[in-house]
Amino acid sequence: FKFNNSEEVARMWGLRKNKTNMNYDKLSRALRY
Repeated sequence: FKFNNSEEVARMWGLRKNKTNMNYDKLSRALRY
């Protein structure tokens, strides 16, 4: 996966999973590592 816009991806995941906190945390970790 290549994230060009972290904000857009986070919003998409949040809307899909309905869990912004969990997804955002995972996304932030994935982006960091």
